[in-house]
Amino acid sequence: MKFATLAAAFAATTAAAGSAIAGGYVAPVAEPVVVAPAPVMMPSMDWSGAYAGVTLGYDDADYDNDAGDVHISDEAANYGAFAGYNYDFGKWVVGGELEGIGSDLELNGAEADYIARAKAKVGYDAGKFLIYGTAGGAYAQLDRAGDKLIDTGYLYGVGLDYAVTDKVIVGAEVLQTEFDDFDGTGTDISSTSVGARVSMKF
Repeated sequence: MKFATLAAAFAATTAAAGSAIAGGYVAPVAEPVVVAPAPVMMPSMDWSGAYAGVTLGYDDADYDNDAGDVHISDEAANYGAFAGYNYDFGKWVVGGELEGIGSDLELNGAEADYIARAKAKVGYDAGKFLIYGTAGGAYAQLDRAGDKLIDTGYLYGVGLDYAVTDKVIVGAEVLQTEFDDFDGTGTDISSTSVGARVSMKF
């Protein structure tokens, strides 16, 4: 009886071994390894510090008197220089800027001598890009047949800066400037200006 049991076990083992040899070796299947993509990091830029540069653009201005019977428009190039300081708080940047602008505008016989601007800025730090809004005051002097007309107004706008390097910055800015009853003449002057800017950060 024992012999019969051992013989049967031997026969079963031999059959299984023969089956494995006939079919060949089957390698175990490895589970696929899933690798999560690395997060994309924006290039960093510290916007804190002083800067100064130049701007070149154009003005589109409207001249309207209080009676509403005179409306004059003119477009002309503008050019100037600016300097300011930014504080980078991580995602947000705040700063201030002074700007002096010359323009070839002529409105109802009055030629623009220059415009000075004082601006506050609040922006979003997007790495090498700075997207910002700005608002402030403006001071303008016009020359009309030798008479100097002087007044102050307000401005607001948006801008975009790009850091080419840690020191060189290029950008663009769109500003709306308003003067109500310019120098008591009963004339309102509204100007939209667009400027391309290049500056150095210190």
